Amino acid sequence: MNIRLSVKLFSVIAFLFLVAGTCMSQSYNWIIPNKAYLKLSVVEDAVYRINRTDFSNAGINTATIDPRTVKVFNKGQQIPIYFEGESDGVFDNADYFDFFGTRTYGGNTKYYNQDNGLVYTKDEYNTLYSDTNVYWVEWGVSNGLRFANATFSTTNPYSLQYYYDNLQFERDKVYTQGERADANDFRYFNNENFQGEGWYWTLMTTSQFVSDTFSVKTLTSQVQNARIKLFAYPSNRTFSINNEHSIQVQVNSTFLPQVFTNDLKRIDTVQTFLSSVLSSTSVNTVRVFYFSNASFNGNMYFDMFQMQVPKAFKFNANTISANLANADTTSKQFRISGYVPGNQTNIYDVVNNVRIANYSSSSDTLILTAKSNARLEIVNKAITKKPFKMIQRQVPDLVSSSNGADYMIVYHSKFVQQAFQLQNHRETYDDFRVVKAEIRDIYDIFNYGIENPVALRNFLKYAYDNWTLPKLKYAVLLGRGSTDPKKNSTSSVYYQNLLPTYGNPTTDAYFANFNYGSFFYYPQIHIGRLPAYTSGDADAMVENIITYETNPPDSWFKANTFIVGGGTSNDQKTFQDIDTAIINQYVIPPPLAGEDHKIFRNDTTTTVTFNYKDSIRRDINNGTAIVNFLGHAGYENWEDGMQDPGTLANYGKFPFVMSMTCYTGKNADPQKRTFGEEFVNMLDRGSVGFIGCSGWGWLTSQTRMHDGMYSGIAKDTLRRFGEIMKRGKSELVVDSSSSTVIHTVNSYGLLGDPACKLQIPTVPEFAVAESYYKLSNTFPEVNQPLTMTLYPKNFGLFSDSCKIRFTLKRNNVTQTNKDTIIRAFRFSDSVRFTFKPDSLADYTLQVVLDPDNWNPRELKTNNFLTVSIPLKEISFVPLKPVNNSVLSSDTVELTGLNPLKNNPQQTVKVIVEMDTTLSFSSPVKKTFQNNNATGAVTKFKTTVPVLNPDVIYFWRTNAIINSDSSGWTTPLTFSYNPSLYTNELASRNSGTQSLLPDTGQVVFFKADDRQFSVIDYFNTGFGPDGILLNQYPLSLAVRSMGSSGAEASFFSVNYQNINIDGGRSPGLSMLKVKRLNGTILQYKNFSTTSGQSSDSVINFLNTFDSTHYLMALNASYVAGTVPLNATAKAKIRSFGSTKIDSFSVFGWFDTWSFIGYLGAQQSAVSEMFRKYTGSTGWVESNSSKTSTYTKTFGTVDNYFGPAQKWNDLSWGQTLYPQSSVLFDVIGIDRNGASTLLLANQSTNQSVGLGNIDAYQYPTLNLQAKFAIDTLTGFQSSLLNSLKVKYTPSAEIVADKHSIVRSDTSFKAGDEMKVTISFSNAGFVNLPGAITRIYKSSVSSQNLISTDTVHRELKVDSSITTTHKFKVPYLKPVSGKATFYVEIIPKGNFNESYTYNNNASFSVNLNVVTGSPLVELYSDGRPVRSGDYVSANPELRIDLKDLDPRISLFSDTTQVAVSLNDTYIPYFGKGDKMLRSSEDKVDIDGQPGTGKSFYYNAKLLTGENKLKIVYRNEAGEENLSEYSLIVSDEMFVKDFYNFPNPMKNETSFMFNLTGADSPRNCKIRIFTSAGRLIKEIDHAANVGFNQVYWDGRDEDGDVIANGVYLYKLVTEDDTKKETATQKLVVLR
Repeated sequence: MNIRLSVKLFSVIAFLFLVAGTCMSQSYNWIIPNKAYLKLSVVEDAVYRINRTDFSNAGINTATIDPRTVKVFNKGQQIPIYFEGESDGVFDNADYFDFFGTRTYGGNTKYYNQDNGLVYTKDEYNTLYSDTNVYWVEWGVSNGLRFANATFSTTNPYSLQYYYDNLQFERDKVYTQGERADANDFRYFNNENFQGEGWYWTLMTTSQFVSDTFSVKTLTSQVQNARIKLFAYPSNRTFSINNEHSIQVQVNSTFLPQVFTNDLKRIDTVQTFLSSVLSSTSVNTVRVFYFSNASFNGNMYFDMFQMQVPKAFKFNANTISANLANADTTSKQFRISGYVPGNQTNIYDVVNNVRIANYSSSSDTLILTAKSNARLEIVNKAITKKPFKMIQRQVPDLVSSSNGADYMIVYHSKFVQQAFQLQNHRETYDDFRVVKAEIRDIYDIFNYGIENPVALRNFLKYAYDNWTLPKLKYAVLLGRGSTDPKKNSTSSVYYQNLLPTYGNPTTDAYFANFNYGSFFYYPQIHIGRLPAYTSGDADAMVENIITYETNPPDSWFKANTFIVGGGTSNDQKTFQDIDTAIINQYVIPPPLAGEDHKIFRNDTTTTVTFNYKDSIRRDINNGTAIVNFLGHAGYENWEDGMQDPGTLANYGKFPFVMSMTCYTGKNADPQKRTFGEEFVNMLDRGSVGFIGCSGWGWLTSQTRMHDGMYSGIAKDTLRRFGEIMKRGKSELVVDSSSSTVIHTVNSYGLLGDPACKLQIPTVPEFAVAESYYKLSNTFPEVNQPLTMTLYPKNFGLFSDSCKIRFTLKRNNVTQTNKDTIIRAFRFSDSVRFTFKPDSLADYTLQVVLDPDNWNPRELKTNNFLTVSIPLKEISFVPLKPVNNSVLSSDTVELTGLNPLKNNPQQTVKVIVEMDTTLSFSSPVKKTFQNNNATGAVTKFKTTVPVLNPDVIYFWRTNAIINSDSSGWTTPLTFSYNPSLYTNELASRNSGTQSLLPDTGQVVFFKADDRQFSVIDYFNTGFGPDGILLNQYPLSLAVRSMGSSGAEASFFSVNYQNINIDGGRSPGLSMLKVKRLNGTILQYKNFSTTSGQSSDSVINFLNTFDSTHYLMALNASYVAGTVPLNATAKAKIRSFGSTKIDSFSVFGWFDTWSFIGYLGAQQSAVSEMFRKYTGSTGWVESNSSKTSTYTKTFGTVDNYFGPAQKWNDLSWGQTLYPQSSVLFDVIGIDRNGASTLLLANQSTNQSVGLGNIDAYQYPTLNLQAKFAIDTLTGFQSSLLNSLKVKYTPSAEIVADKHSIVRSDTSFKAGDEMKVTISFSNAGFVNLPGAITRIYKSSVSSQNLISTDTVHRELKVDSSITTTHKFKVPYLKPVSGKATFYVEIIPKGNFNESYTYNNNASFSVNLNVVTGSPLVELYSDGRPVRSGDYVSANPELRIDLKDLDPRISLFSDTTQVAVSLNDTYIPYFGKGDKMLRSSEDKVDIDGQPGTGKSFYYNAKLLTGENKLKIVYRNEAGEENLSEYSLIVSDEMFVKDFYNFPNPMKNETSFMFNLTGADSPRNCKIRIFTSAGRLIKEIDHAANVGFNQVYWDGRDEDGDVIANGVYLYKLVTEDDTKKETATQKLVVLR
């Protein structure tokens, strides 16, 4: 350790030059880009020799080097060298050069207080970053600087026979952030060197000492003063004692005077002693002792001691280094003993830059002349000292003003591939100008190759100031830093300083602020760090960024998660109020219109936090755009909310994290990967951006920053992470002199890419997807109304409107378009579209959001959705064997209902697959197909491949019609087990059952997990031996430490935490937990401050039995505690504890954690005890146990049917004590309603179902119920198998292609004969069938005729029947009328399906149309044929061209009117007669010749036929017929408004049915919020009505644009309201 003082003085000068250079404009042109240099690295002060071999070993060709041009640079300045053999201009093998090199010293280092006021300056021997100094060798330009040859000689001797040498004794092992008066003193959170901060040798306790040894072989024989310099810093203080700290130095056997200091004042002193204390012949020992006052337990950080010893001018190992350090520059003669004349002599004065060539010797004494201020470096032998590293280097051109960048990647060389990947992404994704800069190049150019964070700051400032416009905007640092880059601490694992960091707490803002001289590092560019330590880290981070930014919009983009912690209820309320304000101001309102997910810790009434941790993890896993945490934390956690981000499983759903708390932003800890780092270094999980603090979180300033970041997101639409962080910090600029503000701005940093964009769109972002809709029937039938409910999403900003267009296509031809508008679209809404597939065809429904491009910046690729509508009629529907049925023979007939073809010419291929696996991929798989399926069913008969009752078979069907596949149906199952039928037959033969052989009864059996659906389970599941109550992992954990902050203790039961935090509940805590289900039963805390505490512990433990877990811990600190007595400890031992006897008292700093149960063996117990000692300190204890717990109740549903007859139920079971399996029999009626029929059936051998009416309840849910006694039960009973016997139903299939009509053209009143065939594809014979004929559609109002077929319809047989009926009047469509045939079983028989009971056909309909000169009115309202009218209307008939010359009284053939084929006379009295008017009837507004006739009709319910025959003026006979419909029930049909959207006015239109007009009728109009704004009274008539509205509200004001709701309310004997409709006002 012979380190010389003179070296430090030289290095201080260099350091001051360097520091001064950082405060002024610097030139970085000292090195030529892309030119080869020899880079030399040294760590010792010495003369170094470089020869040609050194160049060659570095890969440099010396043949072209003129040695006269060789130059050496250090810190940008050329230094002199001596080059031997350069004069010939050739670098020969024997040539070499010498230079004097020094290590890098710390130099004068400033230390500040919390307000950045200078407290003291310390001459540091070591630097924080690297002791290596770098020298650069250049050649090929001009001649280089050389040592001058000194030949002057003098006989005037140097006045002293000695010089002083400096010996440094320093061991950097322990780091402290600086002076701290007490636990509430946070001044040391300063990014600069805080007073007392730094690396120290050790933390000394009283009477402790440090020591070291050294030799001084050249100690002068003259007794001179020697000196020792000391530096130490107290770590604690007391106000009650003055000068409570002291140190004392012992040199060999001599003790120097004791040095005292008071409070926290440093010891920075020099003591003097005589050199006679030292020995030149033996090893010298120095000890430094620390003492604190006897009544005070003091501590002191000891840094170093430095010895200044007088040495004689004498060689030691052929070398001498003497720094005279005098002001006198006169030349003197020096005599140096120990000289070897025969050796090479090299004499340099490195202060005056001379090589002394004129010297002589006398015996063993070297005689030379040098200046009195010289630093003599003399080597009396060949110089062999080499730099420890010599490499060839070329640096890129980073100083050219032609460079330009928007985005800078600063990276370590181990991450070059990842830097390329990120560069490509930014260039293609953002069109950025991207420059990559390796940190080694930055060190070399901007700090002369010396590792120091100032190099990175210099570089970024230079690029910002000098590169081409636009200025640099973003910088990402790809690599982790370390606060122990020299691995001073043996516990440092992550010590590599891959990319430098600044300060402790660290700040990357330092690099982004170019206001040198300021300590407020407000960023001028946006900066972030990807803290990669390994290439795997870098891969993950870059991949995550690219994945995140290229993700399509998703629903989780709208989520904002706010997590609030806090150790006390006051803290929690404060934090909750802060976050709630941000939510209400920025998240919920437009434009964000986001979803807020609040996960607030709430311990206001108890100490239990339920599912806090689980909720956090689940919410992040589900996806959320931003995660906010506000609470107390250490860099290892978010309180109890999350300790390990590695537990996250949010694959691909990366949140942007704002961690507004202490420490979580640390990223340079040398001992561990810290919380924020762990969030961002996981592939496909965690986060891509984490804003956190590397130091203390000051609530006021960080709240302002948090508010500013959200304001930037919501109001300024900032999206890049760096911009968001800078926007938050901008809120604090006005208070830049505040220490807490400085710390907040400096210490909050971004772990992530500052250019990465938050994936909340800046515009509305509409989306539809396959999962965003629901069909009212996923397998509909023809002519069945079908409703699509669409759930469109807006993943972006609030939108005032979004148009949605529905397009229904049949066979790819558009049938219907409908537009609707969503107003005030925040995130999710719903709209409905109802339609009816009216024929066998391929239907698709297309949905388009924003079809008119109202939002042009919105992404359109996710605005489209096309849904295929699979009709049941065009599928091959599986029928036999029924699901879960059992075969009695080794053959199976796979039967399906054939698709219903549109026309006979269509080709239908049906396919069946059968296998023993759900994937249909085993070797026994069988495939069957029929390429031309005809008739009602297709059957495939085959053998069962494996005759094993334990094998389950799966089968599925598919249909291909004209090359269009309907898709595979859901697989059904069956099994082979004839023994089940053998047992049945035996029962019949014994007379115990009266079952007929032809009943069609089938046995159904379920015993395989694949026969059960997950949707049927509730708290149950399938185990190895059957169905049982679900078991879940039970995770128990106990941490014993303190009672607040990062030292909090806690119990955790499946992430339900009981926290000993906020100073609550210190001492002994115990928790009682149910072993069966993990229920927390009781929590107890014992302060143990009296003898009664032991009794309380015993009384509590006496409530336990073996069904309970005991969890226990100690949390410090409690004053005045007493030990537990022997009885209490014995009681705890009965739960399996082996360490309780090691415990003295609870509440102090020993830690103990325990999990056990009464009578537990040691192997079943988790226990830890840690004793507090001065050497180990306070260490936490942790216990954990993983088990399972069981749900205490659950069910599994089993649906069977439809059945024709129910028989019985039985099941196999395994019962355990205090556990049961029971069955409920739930009937499901024909309308789908459920009724409990039999409850809690326990006789598993047979439960009779024969008394259940299968026609009333065609389907049963046989619900198995599992239960465990919550007090004494341990194990769930099992349902091993389920067996059901019933007779399946019949199945009528109408053959639409068999229909034969008696003619193809008819008119109303004609008789039509229709012949149709139908078959029974079911399981039971039918006694007959009923056929019904309908017009227009299958509904009771359209029923024309009913007929009964009394012939028996056996299974697999068919019947052909003919039906006769008269053709009614109906409106033709394109000259055709459509009729429907429905066939249903005769009697109380169920069917599996009813869609195939119908068939339709069309005929030409010849209708006698009414004359245009005949008009019919009902109650004064015009009507047309087919309209609804009241039951007793006044009918008015206008005959416009009736001959006026003929008297009706003299010629009754002039007009003939009949109603329902009954002639109406017009002679006589009473209102049943036809009456004529004397008024003339106008024709198209012109005076006419016709007349009006009146008749008070009495109409029948249903259809009424009115026929009018008359002669016109030309004598021609005319016929007009009307169909008048009467309904005895009042209801509204076809209620709508037009136009919609409306501008200024609209009309409401509707048809009203009923016997009479309603008494009152109102149209009510509401806002979308439900406020009534207009009520329109209308005198409604039965039939068609039209109501005008001018678009004004009740106050006469024109209503605003928007969505409004309306409904129609009619009142008579009853009040009826229509469904609410929407109208849109769009002006």
